[in-house]
Amino acid sequence: MWLLILLYALLAIVLLIVGLITYARWNFGTLEKQGFTVVKPDHFLLGSAALTFEKPGGLLDIELMKKYGPVFGLYEGREPQIFICDADLIKKITVKDSDHFDSKRALDFGDPVFNELLDFQPLEKWRIMRSMFMPTVNSSLRLRNSNPAMNAAIADYISDIKDKIAKSGKNKVEKYALNENIYATVTEIIARSQFSISIGKSDFSNRIVQIIKTLMTPPGAEDSSLAIYTYAFPFVKKFLPNTMINPEPLKEFVSIIKQLMNERRKQGRQMEENKNFVDFCIEWYDNLDDPEWKKNNITESTIWNFGLIAFMAGQDQISLILPVMMLYVSENPELEKKLHDEIDKVFSKTNGKIEHETLFDFPLVTSCIYEASRLYPFFFRNERVCTKDWEDKERGIQIKKGQVVQISIWGTSRNPEYFEDPEEFKAERFLAKNKDKINPYAYTSFGSGPRNCIGKKYAMEMMLLLVVQLMREFRFVRRSDTELKFIPAGPFFGMHEPIYFDVVSRNEKNEE
Repeated sequence: MWLLILLYALLAIVLLIVGLITYARWNFGTLEKQGFTVVKPDHFLLGSAALTFEKPGGLLDIELMKKYGPVFGLYEGREPQIFICDADLIKKITVKDSDHFDSKRALDFGDPVFNELLDFQPLEKWRIMRSMFMPTVNSSLRLRNSNPAMNAAIADYISDIKDKIAKSGKNKVEKYALNENIYATVTEIIARSQFSISIGKSDFSNRIVQIIKTLMTPPGAEDSSLAIYTYAFPFVKKFLPNTMINPEPLKEFVSIIKQLMNERRKQGRQMEENKNFVDFCIEWYDNLDDPEWKKNNITESTIWNFGLIAFMAGQDQISLILPVMMLYVSENPELEKKLHDEIDKVFSKTNGKIEHETLFDFPLVTSCIYEASRLYPFFFRNERVCTKDWEDKERGIQIKKGQVVQISIWGTSRNPEYFEDPEEFKAERFLAKNKDKINPYAYTSFGSGPRNCIGKKYAMEMMLLLVVQLMREFRFVRRSDTELKFIPAGPFFGMHEPIYFDVVSRNEKNEE
């Protein structure tokens, strides 16, 4: 009797193991049948899911593009994914045939507010949310009205650096983590220009900066062992800690937004030219009974999520792009001099005042920012989900409904078909005389098509103001430990170590 029970138990265990293996490998082989060259899985259950936890994802994409070509497939656990580093295909997917790719994966972040992230909403809800958010960052009026607050925050940041130089006793700040300080400064700029508040010094000591940084640090980046196996067995996520985004500080952040709304209500309705982001939040909150909004589940959580987007959407991108630019400028004295000349010339004309319209007078600075963002944007992939079967007969490939397409931003930007010497920093690529030579779908650092980055204009405004004001006052000098070192952190974020410089005033000689 006991032997029979043991045999049945062993049989059940064997069937369970076979069932789990079959489940995990169910889709293996589908990409090959659809005409794709496929990255050889390095694990019989996980496919290639572990790769982005073993290597920085953007660098991995470049390596795979060089090895397998501009179009290839891989298995992220049990899910087949198609990677695109081809500008013509990117145009078809994001613009021409965007009705076949008008969604992203519905991700469960484990929190109702995080689950309202704009990019991951169903099509109709995404359209409503995008139209709601667009006026807060994308109108000329908002950018023009934000300029004084941005300049004031940057002036305080520059004053802080000058104080550090004065106190150093060496006429320079040594081992200055530029990315971390830019991150905190961008948070302060957003607070002043969008929320009409100041959150304190431009460093990591203030509470809101800590909240935003914690929210944007995926727990899975520290321990990938659990996250990896959810790619093969997605149902396991329900029983594991959140490995995508850290939701712990969210309640505190929401309470801050509510407090700002209550204080703003007491001030009364604002004229259009005086509106800030909190005024938009109040208008959205008062409109929650709208039948169309109710139908598409626009709720309080949507508004709190918009607050998150406003506060945290630009820090990681900007705090990587600008230090990358300074890395390349610091090793090219000729380029550095040209930038200083351009900046000094404009400042002399404007008596030191840089308004929204003045920013069009910095073509070389703008080109350097674009080139840095081409090489190292923080987000290295842009995802689409196929919503209708699609075929490219010319290339002999098919994409089935439900399959994930990854537009590899880093891979496409390193494709030599679109950029000569793609690994080199060449700001002149983006000057007016050369810009038309660039295929616009080969440069996708801010997305493309209807789902492009909603805050690009606002981000460019901040970056231009930061660069011209900082380079007017300081030089950022490379150190022996200055390096751009990326950290394996999963399939989306370009996490990296601090980027150190010595900072000297422009009227001081560099002391080696």
